[in-house]
Amino acid sequence: MAEDSCQDPNADALQILNLLAGVQPEHLKENESLLPVCHRVAQLPKYQVIFHDETISNYVVNRIFQSQKQKLIPVYMDACGLSKKEAEMLTLFVITGTYNVNKALNWNSNSVWYNIHSILFRFMSGGYERLRKHDTKSETQSI
Repeated sequence: MAEDSCQDPNADALQILNLLAGVQPEHLKENESLLPVCHRVAQLPKYQVIFHDETISNYVVNRIFQSQKQKLIPVYMDACGLSKKEAEMLTLFVITGTYNVNKALNWNSNSVWYNIHSILFRFMSGGYERLRKHDTKSETQSI
C-alpha cells in the first residue's frame, strides 16, 4: 500500500527532501504527495488506528524501515559517500526519528505538524548537504 501511495516511487529522495526543505510550512499541504510514505498513510482514516496503537508501534516503524531501506540506502550511499552500514543506520535514524515526532504530535496534520516538519526537512537537507561536502573534501585530501 505504501508504494502505491507514492507519486513517483523512483524519484530521487534527496531532491524531494531539498524541494520540501525550501517550502514554507503553510505550503507543505500543497506538496503532500511528496511527503514520505508514513506521513501520507497515517492520514488515511482506515490506517489511523494502526498508527495510534502503542502495542504495535515498534512493529509498524520496523515495517516502514524494512519497506523503505531498499530505496533509501543506495541513495545515501551514492549521494553521501557512505558505506552500506552507515547508510542503513542513517535510514534507521531518519525513519524512527520522524516516526516518533509524528507520534508525539499525535499524527495530526495541523499547523503545528506542518511547522515542525518544515523544520525537520530543513535540518535533514542541511545534514545531507554537509555529508556530501564532507565526502568531496575527503576525496580531495586523499589525492
